[in-house]
Amino acid sequence: MVTGPQETHSMRQHHPLPRIVLTTCLTLLLALPAAASLIGDEVEIQWYFPDQASPVPPHFGPFTVEAGPADAQLEPAQDITLDVEAASLHIFFDPANGPIQWLDAAFNGPVFMDLDWLGMPGAVISGVDVMATVTGFTADRVTFSDHSVAVNFANLIHTGGEVNIELVHSVPEPATLWLLSLAICAVVLRARHRTPPD
Repeated sequence: MVTGPQETHSMRQHHPLPRIVLTTCLTLLLALPAAASLIGDEVEIQWYFPDQASPVPPHFGPFTVEAGPADAQLEPAQDITLDVEAASLHIFFDPANGPIQWLDAAFNGPVFMDLDWLGMPGAVISGVDVMATVTGFTADRVTFSDHSVAVNFANLIHTGGEVNIELVHSVPEPATLWLLSLAICAVVLRARHRTPPD
């Protein structure tokens, strides 16, 4: 009889493992977040002087990060506005009241705290890209840790302008995760098809 081999062939064609692997991979892919973002995170901004161990007024927050300027924090005494966006920090200097000079010290400025990436647990700040139109403001005035960014205004004189800080995080982008997941699925399926019959 030839039913034995035919039954074995039929069983191999309808083996549930490839379908299970594909379903699992697709589920993982669809579950990947679109991007890491600070939108929706609760953050705080604290001023420090004369060093980063000495908090002084003003203090903002905790407040929830929103897209756009709705959550921007105004510091009228020094004519600056501080804003947190999805992956960046912005400081706007209003020139209306003439030049303002900050006292010289080891540190004199705001620290953006509790910057936690939503959508990618475990992500931390791994770098910053600083762009400034404020005279005398250089990139070395910005320092960072895993979840905070400090901006030092010590001895700075401003007559207007802005500082934009783009944040870099440590977790691979979703496109990389997609490719990695697809590669794993392909390897598993290929190995299954190469499995010799019993």
